[in-house]
Amino acid sequence: MGLFGALLALPVIAMLLVQFTGFQENRLADAREVAAGRNLAVLGRAVEQHVHANYGTLATGEIQVATLVGADLLPGGFTGDGDPMKRELRVWLLDVGGGRLRVASMQVVPAGDDRRPDAGVFEARTGWLGVVDGAGFLGAAGFEEDLTAFRTAAGGHPRENALVLYQEFDQESVCGDFLFRTARAGCPDAALMETDLDLGGNDVTGISRLEADTLEVAADIVVGGDFRVGGEFGIGRALRMEGTFNAPDGVTFTGDAEFTGQLNADEVSVTAGLEAASADVGQDVSARNVTAGGNVTATGVTSRSTLDAASGYIRNLSVGSCTGC
Repeated sequence: MGLFGALLALPVIAMLLVQFTGFQENRLADAREVAAGRNLAVLGRAVEQHVHANYGTLATGEIQVATLVGADLLPGGFTGDGDPMKRELRVWLLDVGGGRLRVASMQVVPAGDDRRPDAGVFEARTGWLGVVDGAGFLGAAGFEEDLTAFRTAAGGHPRENALVLYQEFDQESVCGDFLFRTARAGCPDAALMETDLDLGGNDVTGISRLEADTLEVAADIVVGGDFRVGGEFGIGRALRMEGTFNAPDGVTFTGDAEFTGQLNADEVSVTAGLEAASADVGQDVSARNVTAGGNVTATGVTSRSTLDAASGYIRNLSVGSCTGC
């Protein structure tokens, strides 16, 4: 190639170089926008966790990014001071009543910054990620939302060309049909079961108080302390008491009752046999058989069959027959 050919080629080379430089700059700008979108996606997941953890206590205002970092909801190096596009990040929440919350995680667009980050709108995994137009509407894939209420609350933000992640929360989306391990503000039914709970043979421990309309036990009931029943306590099989049993309103056994300790009652009426180490009854004892290894103390004893006791203090004694009296 001669000198003349080289001179002709120089403008072509310069044009190609300019085009290549522009292409690289556009690629770099797209990469910054994608990174900014990913930043907002990470921020949105943290906001979602924050709202779920504090639902019922949140009010209209700014959620500080530092608060989310301090709660370990964001990586330690995450900051709202500047994203890959060198734009500050803010999160604003609006309580619109009825348990409904609107949240916008947004870029703060500086005056004169007309960059439109369209390449970053495809990074959202929760909520809607889009770019705000001049009228304050968020345009996302198949979605448009009026964000002018946020502009009123947040001093004019989000401005035009801001990348915004928009989310909504209500009682159903936060509380749902879940059973929470801890008390959850704003979720009045957080510990309410609406179906049977099958623990698969596992234990329920550490119960402070148990209330039930019906208590069915297939095997044993083991109580380390007091066992108190305010209403009726029905047992279809045998009841064995090795400690103190106190029932102020009376006890009725349709089957057998065996006490290895002391039985203390105002009145005892037994259709079959009464067996006890000792029995202290304030009023009458009426039974077919009375057998006691210790004392029988009662105002009156009516025994339709045998009466066997080591000793007895009985004001009135009525027996069908007496042997060895």
